[in-house]
Amino acid sequence: IKAGVPMMNLTASSVAGYSGTPLLDNTKVVGTPTAGTISGVFSAAPVATGVAAGSSFAYSEVGNVGLNANAVYDSSFTSVDQPSDCIVASFSNVLAGGKYGCSIGSSAVPQTTGSSGFGRFIPDHFALSLGSLATRADISPACTPASAFTYMGEQMDAAFTLTAQNTSNGSTLNYAGAYAKLGLTSFANFNFGARSGTANLTPRIDSGSTSAGSWSNGVASVALTTAILRSTPDNPDGPYAGLQFGIAPVDSDAVAMNALDLDVDNNAVNDHKSLGVSTEVRFGRLMLRNALGAKTSALPVPVMVQTWQGSAFATNTLDNCTRIPRSAIVLDGYTGALAPGGGNCKTFVQQSPVAFSAGVGTLTLAAPTGGVTGSVRLTPNLYAAASGNYCASAASGETPASGSNLVYLLGRWNDMLDPDGNASTMYDDNPSARAAFGLFGSQPDRLIYQREYY
Repeated sequence: IKAGVPMMNLTASSVAGYSGTPLLDNTKVVGTPTAGTISGVFSAAPVATGVAAGSSFAYSEVGNVGLNANAVYDSSFTSVDQPSDCIVASFSNVLAGGKYGCSIGSSAVPQTTGSSGFGRFIPDHFALSLGSLATRADISPACTPASAFTYMGEQMDAAFTLTAQNTSNGSTLNYAGAYAKLGLTSFANFNFGARSGTANLTPRIDSGSTSAGSWSNGVASVALTTAILRSTPDNPDGPYAGLQFGIAPVDSDAVAMNALDLDVDNNAVNDHKSLGVSTEVRFGRLMLRNALGAKTSALPVPVMVQTWQGSAFATNTLDNCTRIPRSAIVLDGYTGALAPGGGNCKTFVQQSPVAFSAGVGTLTLAAPTGGVTGSVRLTPNLYAAASGNYCASAASGETPASGSNLVYLLGRWNDMLDPDGNASTMYDDNPSARAAFGLFGSQPDRLIYQREYY
């Protein structure tokens, strides 16, 4: 029975001749581990049977409930004998001074399940409060101020409080331990949903999303880690503004959320409870451009983060948070005298990390040691796995590079044919660019015509 629902039957049996109306003393109600209250009334007992009954009792808590001795009582049936012929406010069935107690009471009923107790009671519903969303949750240290968007495939962290309640919206404190039937460590249990405008993005919620939390006194603080993935195949789409999230958990007793207020599948029927927060998701990519410069000066390399704007990519001016560690920028494909040698590097990326403001990054290659000329290919490794080498300083020599785990910024930069003769159209390529010292940039009189594709 749901806590607070008036559908419990109680019968108080006495002997023929008793025609009183029993009452309930909630101070003698016991619960597991916290006692709630029982509401409802008995009818007067027919004198022929002495049995009083009631069919609309309700219990406010979760779990099993029992009654201590004298929880059901009648202190007025003997009013004609009070105070001379019985002991007022006493339930004693033992003579004391020639008198018995004036009150009639019940025997104890244990709070166990089965015929000797009442239960199991379950919550009427779950209520949600304190919903929050952390955008771009993979960025460390966190964005300050918080980002107004998250890239498709990038981590978001949701948090909220769930409270198990009875029909009067009171917390059911016993919904914990064995009585809590909603597991909080399975993301699937929350039936997470997402909607932007008329677009149902629920099918694109990351299947690897996780959840954490525990029940205490009928309340759980829940943390979810999730993401909205790129489409399959990953053709650019969006941006999706006003993205809302909702949950619709149902425990094994069919206890569900109250007051659903979000229609994620756009069928005019609310099917989720909104977290009360919204954000935007964007399809992103990282882009580098070739750079030419004098062999005597540091060389700035254009690098930017772009997002799909519905018909084309453009610089994401909202991105002030992306950072690429120097160790994830692979230097290879050297030409001329620029290649490392003798345990030293001729050039290196000066910033660590490469940071972005309004979508534009600062990546500068140090002027070549000894004024040598040549070129180098720069490839930010956006995957999690390491590959290639990088240079930390002129004196460091090449060092194994790391991954940056920024896969949500991969682009479609390489449409070369695979072994089957099919062109790859996936957005799964690291960007790259070539930086050259003293080849053309320092000799403009030698340059007749230049054209760059990107």
